[in-house]
Amino acid sequence: MNTEKFDVVIIGAGLGGLSAAGYLAKAGRKVLVLEHHTVPGGYAHEFRRGKFRFEVALHALDGAAPGGWVYPVLSDLDVLDSVAFTRLDPFYVAKFPDHEIAAHADPYEYEAELICHFPDEAEGIRRLIDSMKTVFGDVRRFTVDGRLNRRPPLAEMPARYPDMLGAMSRSWEDYMGQYISDPQLQAVFSSLLGYYGLPSGRLNAATFILPWVSYHFFGAFYPEGGSMAISRAIEATIKKHGGEVRYRQTVNRIEVENGKAVAVVTEKGLRVAADVVISNANAPDTMLTFVGRDHLPAAYVQQVEAALAKPAVSNLVVYLG
Repeated sequence: MNTEKFDVVIIGAGLGGLSAAGYLAKAGRKVLVLEHHTVPGGYAHEFRRGKFRFEVALHALDGAAPGGWVYPVLSDLDVLDSVAFTRLDPFYVAKFPDHEIAAHADPYEYEAELICHFPDEAEGIRRLIDSMKTVFGDVRRFTVDGRLNRRPPLAEMPARYPDMLGAMSRSWEDYMGQYISDPQLQAVFSSLLGYYGLPSGRLNAATFILPWVSYHFFGAFYPEGGSMAISRAIEATIKKHGGEVRYRQTVNRIEVENGKAVAVVTEKGLRVAADVVISNANAPDTMLTFVGRDHLPAAYVQQVEAALAKPAVSNLVVYLG
């Protein structure tokens, strides 16, 4: 078996794996990304049929403007040097038999349109949006505190992040029900549920709120050239700084010694030893297949298997051209 040595080996060239590789390569680490597909990006790629180019998954990217959560990453990884982003206006349109509601890029224009269609719910609409913004602020504070290693002890967190923790303790259905009651209005506010894979009664409110506020207040964007342009730009940054991305390399095992991942092995017989192993594959494949049950606590294995036994909401996607 052929063995190579790297500082870091990364399984999967999805955006998570590519981003990790980009940061590590820029920091001077010797990095290798192994991808079983023939192109980078994971869901962030495209395919062609005849004269048609199909975007695989990306509808819109939130927070790609200054102040947005993803803007610093796009800047750090040099994506903004080669990819232009267009803000979508409207972001989406909620259509009903007798009318439609446009989610304008200007959040206050969108709020005004909602009030125009649901005047009896005006106060609730304003209060719900204000409450969601407050939760968003708590989540951002929690994130920044983590990066700066200044999060308080667990017992003090309710005082520092009260709105975030309050939203985490309720479903999205219960949370919005505090403010608005019209079923059609609730459906409009919940238009992004398809992104999450759970119905509003099972989805954590904080999980719903974070992207909603990010999209509506920091913008929904589409990259010129599609999501593949982002993937290719990050790949270029990795290579520019000495990293490698290899395709048609399907990983089937992570070697573990004394409780530590030390190498990965591919179906083609390549063994890559590394100080650090990062997997951008899903948790069940990573832990149960690559690492193996023998290296994991029984309680953790049961937790992963229990999650697999509860399917999320499914989507049927048809590509038309």
